[in-house]
Parts: sequence; structure tokens; C-alpha cells
Amino acid sequence: MPEHSPLPLLIDLAHNDRDAIMRQFGTAQRLLSDNEAQLQSLQAYQTEYLARLNRTSHSGASQLRNFHAFLVKLETAVAQQAAAVEQHRQRTKALGEELTQINMKIKSFEVLLDKRKLVALQKTRRNENKLEDEHAARMVRSSLAVGTQ
Repeated sequence: MPEHSPLPLLIDLAHNDRDAIMRQFGTAQRLLSDNEAQLQSLQAYQTEYLARLNRTSHSGASQLRNFHAFLVKLETAVAQQAAAVEQHRQRTKALGEELTQINMKIKSFEVLLDKRKLVALQKTRRNENKLEDEHAARMVRSSLAVGTQ
């Protein structure tokens, strides 16, 4: 294989890219998990709040308005958190796809490098066989030359 082959460098660079993507992927998964947990907490609190609203006696219109205003804010928070979860889910999915692509790229480079090594090995073996054949032919000629004298 030629000394100037860029494949080992490309493989190293691809490994570095993969490592960086893996770190980002891990962070994205952690953020997704945290956001999903926060969404579940908000939804549980919303359910609990609605149950409490139904259990309490409505002593006045102002208390009912306060409950309703808080419920609207809670629903807004749940919707915003659900959007954040979806955003993190999409980011995690995109990074997973990017990780798959970089792994395929690395595998392609490695296969190409292996093929080049095999071709170089075959060329070396052919050259060695040729040298052995030439040496054997010289030995035969030299023994024939000695035998004719």
C-alpha cells in the first residue's frame, strides 16, 4: 500500500467525528429523558389539580376564576413541555441517524483500506514469487553451464 494513502487519516478523522456525535447523542438522550420526566410531572400535577378542583366546594366566583386561571397556565406549561419533549426527540433521532451514517462511513473506509492492503500483499507475493522463479532459473542455468563444461 502506498505510504501516502489518506485512508488512515480519514479513518481517524471519522472516528473523532463519531466520538463527538456520540457525546452529543448521549447528551440529547439525557435531555430527552429529563424533559419527558418533567412533562410527566406536570401532567400528574395537572391531573391532581383537576381532581382537587372537582373535590373542593366552590365558595365563590373569584376562587373559581383563580382555579381556572391557574389551570390555563398549567395547560400552557404542559403544552410547552410537550413541545420541548418533541424537539428533544427529533434532535435525538437526527443524531442517531448521523451516528449510523458516520459508522457506515467508517466501515466503508476500513473495507477500502483492507482491500488496498490485500492488493498490496498480493503484489508483494507476486514479486517474491517472481524473484524466486528468477533465482531458480539462474540456478538451473548455472548448473547446466557447469554440467556442459
